[in-house]
Amino acid sequence: MDLVAHEKLITGEKKKLANMILDGAIDKSCYELASPRILWVLREAHENKAGDIADYRDFVGHKLETYPYWRRTLGPVAKASYGILGGCLDYSHLPNDIDNLKNALCQVAIVNVNKVGGDKTSPPTHMKRVAEVHGSTIKSQIELLDPHIVIFAGTFGYLQRAVPGLGDGNGRIHVAACHPNQRSMSQQKYYETIRDDVRRLMKVTSSRQELSSYLSKLNALQ
Repeated sequence: MDLVAHEKLITGEKKKLANMILDGAIDKSCYELASPRILWVLREAHENKAGDIADYRDFVGHKLETYPYWRRTLGPVAKASYGILGGCLDYSHLPNDIDNLKNALCQVAIVNVNKVGGDKTSPPTHMKRVAEVHGSTIKSQIELLDPHIVIFAGTFGYLQRAVPGLGDGNGRIHVAACHPNQRSMSQQKYYETIRDDVRRLMKVTSSRQELSSYLSKLNALQ
């Protein structure tokens, strides 16, 4: 993990793309201490025509309540993060209050495929194009943020085509999930699908010594 190099990467990219929205670890100190470290790869920040978001990390960490619909996408992200960080908790133990949800978000990293913000919908042709444009940057972000778990939330197919081998190796757990604001399943089912994938893959994929205490917690809660 090299958060200094990550900052240099994204600020360098912003010099090339003035309206780029910076992203990454929401709270660097919290992310560094998190076990496991979780990175969410989302599609794009909400509509940003007025240029009101320059840094997605600042928005999520300090201005979340200013956007009335934040729970549609970031609510499921926060709940799932809380549950995984707690040892893959049962859904009934997940919070719904803003303080606990914001605390969970501050412990993770979020990277958007579309670096300039989007509209209310993300058409496949649009997502395919931005994945091709920003795919190499996202791959570098993943390497520098060095998460234990990468959750591609409605983005894996686009990035896999743009950056072959993106989800291979490195001792990381890669989860291909639906977009958090999907309507095909309940929030409970959404969380449990991700949780069960993490629980299963954690046992067979990760052998990092730094996660030994988390693995013990994971086993104790089953």
